[in-house]
Formats: sequence, C-alpha cells, structure tokens
Amino acid sequence: MQIAKKGSACISAALAVLLLYGPAARANIMTTVAADADSWIGDGAAASPIGNHGGDTQLAVHRSNGVAKSYLHFNLSGLDAGLAVTEARLKLDLEVGQYNASDVKLFAIMDEAKDWNLTGLPENVIDETNAPQANLGNEPFLEEGNLVDSVTREIGLVTDIPGDWLSQPEAINIDVTALIQWALGQNPAYSTFADTDDCVTIPFRIDRDYCFPKFASKENTSWLPPRLEVTQVPEPASAALLILALAALAARRRHSR
Repeated sequence: MQIAKKGSACISAALAVLLLYGPAARANIMTTVAADADSWIGDGAAASPIGNHGGDTQLAVHRSNGVAKSYLHFNLSGLDAGLAVTEARLKLDLEVGQYNASDVKLFAIMDEAKDWNLTGLPENVIDETNAPQANLGNEPFLEEGNLVDSVTREIGLVTDIPGDWLSQPEAINIDVTALIQWALGQNPAYSTFADTDDCVTIPFRIDRDYCFPKFASKENTSWLPPRLEVTQVPEPASAALLILALAALAARRRHSR
C-alpha cells in the first residue's frame, strides 16, 4: 500500500510538473529557410536567361520595359513535418526602389509536376520559354481550380513598396502559414493538389506600371536573401509522455528498494 501511494504521489507530482513546465517544454522553434534558387525572366528576350546567368544580386519585376517576373524556390526538407506550423512568413528586402512606388503580387505553384525543377532547369538557364507557369499575365490571376490549366494560387499583394531610390528591409513580409502547412502535409484542404516533394515555388510580378523595384537575391552580400521564417511548436504529447515516463521510472526505483 505504501509503495502504491508513493507511486501515485510520484505520478501526481509529474503531472504537476507538466502543468508548470509544459509550456516551456513546448517552446516555439523558429527556422529561417533561405531560397535555394532565385531568378528573374523577361518578355523582351524570351530565349535568353536574364536574372541569374552571372550571379545577379538583384531580383527585378519591371513590366514596362519587358522584364516580367521573378521566381523563388524553397527546399523545405530541413523542416520537421511532425512539428505543427503556427506561423510562416515570406520576406524579401528591397535593395532599391526606382522612380514610382510599386505594388507586387505573389503566387505559389500548387502542382509539383509544374514546380521549378532545379535538376532539369538550373537558375542560370531559366527564361520565358521554359519557366514554370510563366503566363502570370497582367490581370489578377485566378486561384487554382478556377481554370482548367491553372495550378497557380495568389498568396499576397503588397502595395506601395517605396520608389524614389529608397531601400527597405522586409519590404515584402506576408503571411504564408497556410501554404507552408499544406507543403508539410498539415493543411490538405488548402489545395486540391498534393505536395510531396518538399519544395515550394513562388513567382511574383509587378502590379503597377512604370515601377522598377529591385529585391535582394540570394547572391546579395549586403542584404538578407529571400527567406521563409517558419515557427513550429512540438506536439504536447511528447512532453507529457516524457515526464510521465520519468515518473514511472522513479516509482519503479522506489519499489525495488
């Protein structure tokens, strides 16, 4: 009876410890995932690589002079898909905004079959003829499913990015939590497509004429690269099981005395 009481008391103490320290045991984990490839392509020179054939330090999204759109590629294999994603943000630094303030529209490719395949299409050869989902157009792009051949989903519109030759860290800072949850298998309702390749491709383009913002690419040494900042939290069961296992071990040791 005495041993049983001691074991019960030990488990009760363990539960008390869980209630007290559980939040600390589940401290958030924040991981920064830098783009592993980025480039920009232009309408004016369809078959010529433009944005990363020489290690360009800028990503351009001009429109009036034929430069059309930029591409970001992220490899998420370093994230633990077993940890719940509570927040994810996409951030880009504006190295220089020329002339007018600008609006930028961002998208995500939802079908991995049309994702940016870096093996077959390295960033130094991407152009208007081979880029994935190059036809983003100048009109608001429909979410995936609204067109038979559409696999691209709009994920954000950032307005009034500075012009006048100004710079701004995190000029683009948008919430992409649902997208990253989907990419890690945590939010299947986000898309009718299944993502299993641990990668995300994000194209973006200008959404206002006569604007010339240039964002820092991953080769830029003065600014941070395009990046995802992903916050995850461990499942509560793991902390609870650990503490209860320690309590059971302590009870067994007392019993063996």
